[in-house]
Amino acid sequence: MKHLKVHLIMLIVLPIILPAQSLKERLDEFDNSCRNVRGYAGALKTEVERENVVIIDVAQKYVKKIGECMTDVKQSYAKLKESFTKGQLELVKGNIAYLDEYCKRADLHYKNLAEELNKSNPRADRVREFSIAIYNELRKASQEVRLIREKLGVK
Repeated sequence: MKHLKVHLIMLIVLPIILPAQSLKERLDEFDNSCRNVRGYAGALKTEVERENVVIIDVAQKYVKKIGECMTDVKQSYAKLKESFTKGQLELVKGNIAYLDEYCKRADLHYKNLAEELNKSNPRADRVREFSIAIYNELRKASQEVRLIREKLGVK
């Protein structure tokens, strides 16, 4: 009888604990994806500033990595949005709206960056500008994730 009580308690408590862990993991995954993009965008910006010209081979490698990480950002963001309960979604709907905008703008800046590098003579200032813009949008997204954590009490 004692074991039955323990099992019943576990059946009641586990569903409450597991979604919170899942949400935390999804927030971590999204934040890490944003951080990876920022790392490559920052490295590209630094490379352009150091050389004051665009070395196309190097820049294209960075843009390829940024693109792969942007795909991770999109996928992790989709999973994150699915993991909210209705109550949580109601609490953070403003934050989600901001995240939508930040991700949309980062994607637009990424497309502009890739377009600029496909030109025969890409301008260093434009490559730098788009790299900074991507970095800033995803930095704001990470800050928004921090706010969501605070609102929902996820550590």
